[in-house]
Amino acid sequence: MEAGIPVHGELAPERGARASREFRLTVPADAVSLSISVTDAPVPLEILVRTGSGSILAVHDTGQSGGSLVLQRLGTPALPTGPLLVEISFQARPSDVAQPPTRIPFVLEAELVMIELAEVLRPGQRGQGILEPDRGMVNAFAIDVPATADALRFDVSGAAGTLDLFVFFEELRGDLRTADHRSVSPLGQESILIGGDSGRTILPGRWFVVVTDQTARRFVDSFEVIASFDSDPPRELLGFPDLPLNRGGLQGVLDATVQVVTPRGSGSAVFISETGYLLTNQHVIADFSAGGWGLPVIAVTLDPGVPPRELFRAIVVEEDPVRDLALLRIESGLYGQPVPPGYLFPSIPVASPAGLTFGDTLLFTGYPRFGGRGSRATITVSSGIVAGFELVPDGLVLKTDATIGPGNSGGAAVNSRYELVGLPAEVMGLGSSGIGYIVSTGMIPPRWLALAGATRAD
Repeated sequence: MEAGIPVHGELAPERGARASREFRLTVPADAVSLSISVTDAPVPLEILVRTGSGSILAVHDTGQSGGSLVLQRLGTPALPTGPLLVEISFQARPSDVAQPPTRIPFVLEAELVMIELAEVLRPGQRGQGILEPDRGMVNAFAIDVPATADALRFDVSGAAGTLDLFVFFEELRGDLRTADHRSVSPLGQESILIGGDSGRTILPGRWFVVVTDQTARRFVDSFEVIASFDSDPPRELLGFPDLPLNRGGLQGVLDATVQVVTPRGSGSAVFISETGYLLTNQHVIADFSAGGWGLPVIAVTLDPGVPPRELFRAIVVEEDPVRDLALLRIESGLYGQPVPPGYLFPSIPVASPAGLTFGDTLLFTGYPRFGGRGSRATITVSSGIVAGFELVPDGLVLKTDATIGPGNSGGAAVNSRYELVGLPAEVMGLGSSGIGYIVSTGMIPPRWLALAGATRAD
């Protein structure tokens, strides 16, 4: 069979025996993804894909799953290059009431998405890219590097999702696993440096960069890409926006709640001083304290309708794994650039949990992992009540029935006066439907609050 050309086939089961037909398809090196569909069959059929050596790669039941079987280069399982064996089969099920037909016609079709070059960039040029599900969520650009260049840098920004970069020298290939260099992380603003002090060798010739979102497969996203022969990031990416201050109420809580991007994904945090101190759960930044990924990245919501913008890096000032608390401080911009003197951050006052009682209303702000349609979440508010208390050796833990989940950890739990009373830490139960546990502000060491210059509620 050939991609894009429907194949009309037929199965003829005999006395309940399994009936099947096998087809051969070759995946070229410049293919990004493959979808296989079976239509016009009177009964559910099974699609089974094997590698050329006969190993089972994927199975798809058109009756239970519907749609198409889709294989991506970076998926699990990953789409290989070379021959594939596609088997279409029917097996009568014990639950089938009606006698299966003696002839089962079907239409089999395979669609390949091929890697395509969107644009050849000039040094310093801002290119516009778009990621589309029906194009495999990939976009490719090229730049011609002269022999005089000491470095080649690609920077992408402006996307709603998590982007990754795959760089090829001289030959653009759809199999991103064979890239010469890559930059893969949970960041939406991604960069990669070839040459300079990167440890990667730069050669004269044509270089390609492929931008992709490995997580979001259903929604269109756009981004900007800049290629330069400079080790330093483009100047236009180094600025700092004026952050909203002293807006009060729920809006002030939203302003002060930020996202912490980690090697494993993301969590939340909350500013408690205008000088850039934040509180979060220790488990959110555990990877950083282990020295695995540099400084934590802090993303700030500038528009509540889009995911937060990665603007800063923070250092871990204090941490307490037993209490599951950490105190951070903004250290620099995302690219290591210094924060302007006198730059201020939105913050909320810290209150004591002592006055809380059963049934009191609590609001929660943060970035739940499943709080967005794409691969990154927008800021989210949920509400609940104080559902219980639990005294532990280091203080008071609050319980709530609010909808919180992974990614909410380290965000803000506020009382009816919009004062910080705790940080949501975990959910006990099934998914987000169990009881949420909140590390109360009573567990924060007073020395931390004094060090941060946090505002105390009356």
